[in-house]
Amino acid sequence: MMITALLLIMMDNNNMNDESNSIDDDDDDNNTDGSYNSTDEDNSNNIDVTSDDDDDNNIDDMTDTTSFYDIGGYRENVRRYKDGIEQLTDIQTMIKERMDIETNYSKCLQIYYDKWSNHVDGLAKSAIQVVWKDVLDESMELQRLHANVRDRICDEILKTVTLYLKENHHPSAFRASKETREVEDDFERAQRSWRRQFEKVEKAKKAYHGAARLERSAQIQMKNACGDAALSPDMQSRYHDRYQKCQDELMKSEKVYRSALDDLYLLKKNYVSHMNDVFEACQLKELKRLKFTFEMLSNLQKVCSDLASATKLNHLHLNLEKKLTTDNTRFNNDLENWSKKYGPECETKWPAFEPFIPSLNSITSRKKKKDGEVVLMKQTFKDDDGQNNYSTKSSISQNTQLTTPDTPIKASIPVVAEIVVDRANGTLSKNKTTVTQNCKEPTSSVSTYSHNDQSSLVIPDRDNASSNPGESSPTEHVKHPYTAKVLHDYDAQDDDELSLTKGEKIIVISGPDHLNWSLGMKNERTGFFPASFVEKL
Repeated sequence: MMITALLLIMMDNNNMNDESNSIDDDDDDNNTDGSYNSTDEDNSNNIDVTSDDDDDNNIDDMTDTTSFYDIGGYRENVRRYKDGIEQLTDIQTMIKERMDIETNYSKCLQIYYDKWSNHVDGLAKSAIQVVWKDVLDESMELQRLHANVRDRICDEILKTVTLYLKENHHPSAFRASKETREVEDDFERAQRSWRRQFEKVEKAKKAYHGAARLERSAQIQMKNACGDAALSPDMQSRYHDRYQKCQDELMKSEKVYRSALDDLYLLKKNYVSHMNDVFEACQLKELKRLKFTFEMLSNLQKVCSDLASATKLNHLHLNLEKKLTTDNTRFNNDLENWSKKYGPECETKWPAFEPFIPSLNSITSRKKKKDGEVVLMKQTFKDDDGQNNYSTKSSISQNTQLTTPDTPIKASIPVVAEIVVDRANGTLSKNKTTVTQNCKEPTSSVSTYSHNDQSSLVIPDRDNASSNPGESSPTEHVKHPYTAKVLHDYDAQDDDELSLTKGEKIIVISGPDHLNWSLGMKNERTGFFPASFVEKL
């Protein structure tokens, strides 16, 4: 029994200590409650003062909101317009790179074609040369296609994109583009009145929630005080008064809060209408950009599809495929042509008896001599009976006729003339004919003689001086000129020779002589060249 009594006494003491501690806490609360009107109001004022700054921060943090009508919820639409312009700029850059690729590829194909075309033109005509040229023609057609693609990309796509960006995007060095700022300003104007009232609602809501927390705390303290018998009635009355004051403040803040909400809802209709109008304008701009972007990409696809569906290029490949099919007939033709030109089937002049026929013979070499040197050339004339009447040495030119005076001359009278040879230019120049007559007794007469009757213009042989001194060099009469193609390059060694370039054309006047030299004309200049270096066309 004694132990039980001691335990009860100890428990009572602990309860009293707890009650005293609670009273002290209540006194502290009373002190704070007593200064409620001042401190709480100050705190509320502080909250109100800082709420404006906090609202801005809160609004900035709302960029990830999913509601379009929230304050700042329009920013995703502004970002979409900005991203759309950047996307179109990226497409423009891509198109430029594709155009550069087409430009470089077409240039490479052109260089490739020029290089190998000149090489193939210098080859002898054969089946390989024909097919080789066809392969090069395919590369030239491909170059034309890629150059056309480059031009179409530049004219039809790139310039159009550049014009669209110029009209719809005006960038700024230090701010966003003009169009982006216009969209953002339109949304801000639509939200201006709503935002102002919304901030009032947020402020009233914070005040109401703060009053509700204080009212709940005062209610709990009042209940604890009423259940504590150790507290005096005066202390319990103070807790009750504090609770009543918190209730009144709660009712006031609730009324202000509801009134702010009512005013906000009055602005809702106009706010929604203005926001929808701005949004629809953004949608139209985005629709325009989407259609334009799709149109440009579609045009790029159509331009590039010309490479795959080029009719002429396809025909070229089909023809090449047919020509490159193994056909022994063409190979045999090449072999037969070679045999006819350079093989056993070529035309051969076998040695045969050649009777002596008096003719105009060259007695000088075509070696380089002094300008204006006189060369004597002998010519024998016959009468109608085939008898030698007289011989002359006359001056001749490539474009003049040789005539003799209409004077009666005895058959034994020689007629002598001079030929002036301009070796520097490889041509014969005309000198006045000088005839010396030694006649004692004219017994017969010779009719007028023209160049077209019996004589021929003779071209001296190449390097005649290298032949045997005792032999007269054979001469060759002028043939009809023909055009030939140069097969190999040749650099002139003398002034009376012509330099040749592989692939060019030259007019052959005569030749070849026994040393295989021909006389030709190139760029209105006459000269000698190796006969084997050209081929008749």
